[in-house]
Amino acid sequence: MPPRYLVFFDDGYAQYVQHQHTRLVCESSPLVWEEVHPFSREFVREYLLAYPERPMVRLHEGQNLKTEWNGKWWPSRVARVDASLAQVVFVGDGRREWIYRGSTRLAPLYLELRAAERHRPRPMPRSKAQPREIRRQRAVAKKSTAVPNVLPPQQVASNNDAVTSRVVYYTPKNAVKPYKMVPHKCSPKCKRSDVLTLKELRTYNPLAKPLLSGWERQIVRFKGHKEVMYRAPCGRRLRSLSELHRYLRATDSDLPVDLFDFQPATHCLAEFVLNKCLVGKKDLSHGKENVPVPCVNYYDESLPEFCSYNTERTPTAGVPLNLDPEFLCGCDCTDDCQDKSKCACWKMTLEGARTIGLDGPNVGYVYKRLPEPLPSGIYECNSRCKCKHTCLNRVAQHPLQLKLQVFKTLNRGWGIRALNDVPKGAFLCVYAGNLLTDATANLDGLNEGDEYLAELDYIEVVEQMKEGYEEDIPEADKKLDKKELGKDDEESDEEEPTTSEEEENASKSDKEDDDFRPGYIGLGVMEFNKRLLREPSRSVRTLFGKDEACYIMDAKVQGNIGRYLNHSCCPNVFVQNVFVDTHDPRFPWVAFFALSHIKAGTELTWNYNYDVGSVPGKVLYCYCGAPNCRGRL
Repeated sequence: MPPRYLVFFDDGYAQYVQHQHTRLVCESSPLVWEEVHPFSREFVREYLLAYPERPMVRLHEGQNLKTEWNGKWWPSRVARVDASLAQVVFVGDGRREWIYRGSTRLAPLYLELRAAERHRPRPMPRSKAQPREIRRQRAVAKKSTAVPNVLPPQQVASNNDAVTSRVVYYTPKNAVKPYKMVPHKCSPKCKRSDVLTLKELRTYNPLAKPLLSGWERQIVRFKGHKEVMYRAPCGRRLRSLSELHRYLRATDSDLPVDLFDFQPATHCLAEFVLNKCLVGKKDLSHGKENVPVPCVNYYDESLPEFCSYNTERTPTAGVPLNLDPEFLCGCDCTDDCQDKSKCACWKMTLEGARTIGLDGPNVGYVYKRLPEPLPSGIYECNSRCKCKHTCLNRVAQHPLQLKLQVFKTLNRGWGIRALNDVPKGAFLCVYAGNLLTDATANLDGLNEGDEYLAELDYIEVVEQMKEGYEEDIPEADKKLDKKELGKDDEESDEEEPTTSEEEENASKSDKEDDDFRPGYIGLGVMEFNKRLLREPSRSVRTLFGKDEACYIMDAKVQGNIGRYLNHSCCPNVFVQNVFVDTHDPRFPWVAFFALSHIKAGTELTWNYNYDVGSVPGKVLYCYCGAPNCRGRL
């Protein structure tokens, strides 16, 4: 068969085209989808960013399914399957149409993506009845704490590090070994006095500390898969974080649960070692961090520009930061705050999550790790709480634990790398600096540069998500008969799940939406929301004064290690708003967590979430080197 190409046309249809009928494009912009017709632009963008991963539904000839046409679901049958295309026959009129198997016009894929969207922490789409938000024009660029839509992180090639560095896998030869297991009930008597204390292990890799204090980590095969288990100093085997935490509480151990990891891919004793460098500094923090922060440069003899190192944020003139603990809500838990339904601090986190449609036992921290961002914010236990310092709801408030290194990159200034493996969801550090008003930040940014400005836009992010989740009822929907909304779809299909009559009626008001255009191939999930009559929740924006706006964290002249985190279009770190010393939504802590498992020696990066084009006349190019790099910030 001669070579052919799958072509997506501007009218929304897809077709295979022979080689002789294609033409070479001499030049294209870095963001190819910007040159595509607006009708298909979003689909092409999602397709290219996700490539080579393409969500497509498996189909076979003769299969019955529902297919969308003109905003309604119609019974159809698969007539032919040709690679990425499928020819469907509409049962009602016998009409045939070739459809891309990754199109949400096919009910199986639509339902699967729709289910995934329910658990994804991102803003819900707005109703067509609401005006699209106008992009703000800014005087300077500011990083945002909003949750960007990013691809799963990938390993991005570093700047010639392979020539000058290596990863060493150590073995704890002289470490104390666990006792041989004998039947007993674990208690504080299981603790051993012949092992190193946490204070003595302060500068060691966190995951290595248990292995140097009488613990043993074993990787075994179980049913063809690798499993991790720990042997405690008394010899008892522990196979999960829940068992481990129960043991730590029973023995009154000083070791927190986040010093352990049960992922086989994690090497607890791996360490990145630099073979040579032109200039270095042993501790950039000058002793202010819990562990030293080394700085190296193997390109030239320069060091980072002077910055007053500070691990805490500092309010400046005009910033009403009130840290009086009397304004905090505290808990009286005695179980390390395991029961989220009883802990007062956890309740605030869960209540906030429910306002944006998130709920469940895995919302927020899971044994001191954060599996995914929580846009509604996390309320940690504080000075008024009666729980211990090992509480499961105390994470970002702890000092720096990881061994991080500041290093000079080839073309992106200074960056940060992890010297040891970092588990997914692990806390990295916070972003500290001077707290400025928006007006002061704009003035300082114009005069001294805006590269270290981070916007505390927690309120705006949550309000935008609430506006999508609690969207107003369009006039067309108000006219719908309530009886019709309660009816079930009389048509059924044994092979494929169907939508209800309620959804079909609701979709009539959405015929103008992009996902309902005939032949549309967009990957965006079509939303059939039940638009219920309800009172809109009170906007948190009322906490702002008359002329008050988002406050800004500026780490240019004063800050901590978080200021050196570079941007990447494919990051391995995400940002999280956390409330510790105040519950004022205007002043959250900006904390960083691992988006995935990070290998030793890998640079830590996050998505700055800059609003492209928001600063007139200013263009900032991106050199992150990621496969899906946007080309500019």
